[in-house]
Amino acid sequence: MQLKKFFPNILSLFRIIDAILLVFLWKFSLDASIFILLVSLGILSDFLDGFLARQFKVTSRLGALLDPIADKVFVNTLFLLLYLEKLIPFYFLFLVILRDVLILIGAAVLLKRKRSFTPAPLFVGKLCTFFLMLFLFSAWMHCYFGFFSIQFLHILMKISLVLVVFSAFSYAKAFFTQGMK
Repeated sequence: MQLKKFFPNILSLFRIIDAILLVFLWKFSLDASIFILLVSLGILSDFLDGFLARQFKVTSRLGALLDPIADKVFVNTLFLLLYLEKLIPFYFLFLVILRDVLILIGAAVLLKRKRSFTPAPLFVGKLCTFFLMLFLFSAWMHCYFGFFSIQFLHILMKISLVLVVFSAFSYAKAFFTQGMK
């Protein structure tokens, strides 16, 4: 079989492994440049996996399940590390994790009730993920290299928080609507 058929899912798996590597790099205070490189590669892999799946026309049920799980593992790991670095308030971490847990529970309930259900991302969810990734990159660049001002990070955090809450309600509505069909 051709590698391109599996490449999008390999990128999703990379993001999960990347999150684990980032925890070790952070825990043992290893090279900041490697940390930022792995954060950047994780973010890039998030945008590439879906794009490549559509380009190669190799979307799959596995990919539809694996990609959002990989996103949540990657994003929540980095937010937890930011919180442990005292760079974000607890409520930000809590809301990001709560949104993702609720999305996973909603998807799991629908999968159990409707075997043919394949989770589909909402535009607001993609926009939220974009801003969360932008915030993560900017916050870690600020943490290690002093790039980006605190004011810029606060603006990104506020935009991200609004999108986290709005997307949580949007997914809840979508799951409820799907469940009623």
